[in-house]
Amino acid sequence: IWKPDCESYFAAMGIDGVNEWCNELIERFSILGMKIIFVTGRPEKYRDQTIKWLNKKSYGCDYELFMRPDCVYPEIDLNAPDGACYHRMDNSTPSNILKKWIYEREIKGKYEVLFVLESDEDCATMYRENGVTVLVCR
Repeated sequence: IWKPDCESYFAAMGIDGVNEWCNELIERFSILGMKIIFVTGRPEKYRDQTIKWLNKKSYGCDYELFMRPDCVYPEIDLNAPDGACYHRMDNSTPSNILKKWIYEREIKGKYEVLFVLESDEDCATMYRENGVTVLVCR
């Protein structure tokens, strides 16, 4: 069975490029004093490398960074019929489920979200289903 080499993938993140129009939007909103919230599927253990990447890309603005937890978090699924089904958040959790988990626990009701910049269509759909305007980056 083929499994992706996640470690090599994440280790090479320092060479990731930038979508220029997304970069321009982030810079313009940060100049206006808006807090920028980054939500990524990158594991928490790559926080320092991710912050270096963000700062190298000129994101010296006021930002919050939410990442994939390194630990596995069991949590009661309140949407399950019996309320006793558990989610496990780890590297195998699809990004749309992970980002929904982060959005509901860390962002929704705490920040006024004007829009989301998202490159993954499943994640974009999840945000739209939660009433958030999404601009898709390609």
